[in-house]
Amino acid sequence: MRTLSSLVLTILITSAANAGNAAAGNDGAAILAQLEALGRPTAQVVVLQPAVTVNADWVLLADLAPLPAASRLATVVICPAPLPGLHNFVTRDQVELQLLRAGFKAGEIQVLGAASISLCRAGQSLRLDEVQAAVGKLLGFPVIIDRLPPVGDLPVGPLEYRLRSDIANPPPDCFSVSLEVLAAGQPAGRLTLMARPAAPATHLPFSTTPLSTTSASAATGATTPPPTTTNSTLAATGAAAPTATAAAGVSSTPPQPLWRVRWGDKLTLLAIAGQVRIQIMGEARGTGGLGDTIQVDVELGGQAKSLPARLLAPDRAQLEL
Repeated sequence: MRTLSSLVLTILITSAANAGNAAAGNDGAAILAQLEALGRPTAQVVVLQPAVTVNADWVLLADLAPLPAASRLATVVICPAPLPGLHNFVTRDQVELQLLRAGFKAGEIQVLGAASISLCRAGQSLRLDEVQAAVGKLLGFPVIIDRLPPVGDLPVGPLEYRLRSDIANPPPDCFSVSLEVLAAGQPAGRLTLMARPAAPATHLPFSTTPLSTTSASAATGATTPPPTTTNSTLAATGAAAPTATAAAGVSSTPPQPLWRVRWGDKLTLLAIAGQVRIQIMGEARGTGGLGDTIQVDVELGGQAKSLPARLLAPDRAQLEL
C-alpha cells in the first residue's frame, strides 16, 4: 500500500514539473516574440478611401490615400484611369500587388481602409512637355509654356487640338497660342496658352511670301500635276522604248493605292508628342498614297511654311521632323 502511494505521489510531482516547464517555455517564446517585434521597423500604414476622383491618365497611390507629397509611396502607379465621365474600380489586393511590383517588401506597407475603391475621372489632363513639343514642331522653333490652364469638363473619347495662332514675325518675347479642343472632329472647347521662344529668335522660320502670292496656281486654286512621260519624250531623250509586256497592256509597275493625295488637296496636318495631338490645316505640295512623305504648306501669322509630312489618310498627314 505504501509502495502504491509513493508511486502515485511521484507521478503527480513529475506531471506538475512538466507543466511548469511547458508554461515557462510558453512565456519565454512570448517574451522572445515581443523583443523581436520591438526590434522590427514599424510598417507604414496606407488607408484607402472608398471613392476618389482623378483627372490624369494614370491613378497614383496618392490619389487613393492621403500621403505626404514627398513620400515615395505617393508616386506608385496603381492602374490606368477610366475615360472622362466613366467609372471603374480597383481593389485593395491590386494595390498591394502594385506595391510589390514597385519594390516594396511584403509587410513593409500595411494597406487598410476600403476593400474596393470607386474611380471616377472628371476630365482630361495635358502634359506640359508634350504640349510644348507639339506646338514647337508646328511653329518650327522650340517654345516654353509656363503653365497650362485648367482643361475643365471635356467629352468622353480621344481628343485633338487645333492650333489657331497669329504670331508676329519676328515673334515677341511672349505671345498667345490658342488650341481649339476637338472631339470626334467637332469643337468642344478652347485653351489659350501664353508661350515664348525657348531661345532668342530674330525671325520665324516661315517664308516671307504670303500664301496669297505663293504662286499663280495656288492663288487660283488650280492643281499642278507632275509631268508625264510620253513616247516622244522617250525618243527625244534617247530612253528605251516600252517593253513588249507594256505594249501588250500588262503593267510592270506595282498596283496603285486605293487613294492618292494630289497637289493642292486640303490636309489636316498632325503634330504628335506623346498623348498630345495638335493639328493645323494645310495644303498638299506633292502627290502620294498611304505612307508616302510629301511637303505640306501651312499658314501661321499670315506667312507660309512648307513641312514634310507622312500621309495617313486622304485628308490627314503626320508631321515628320
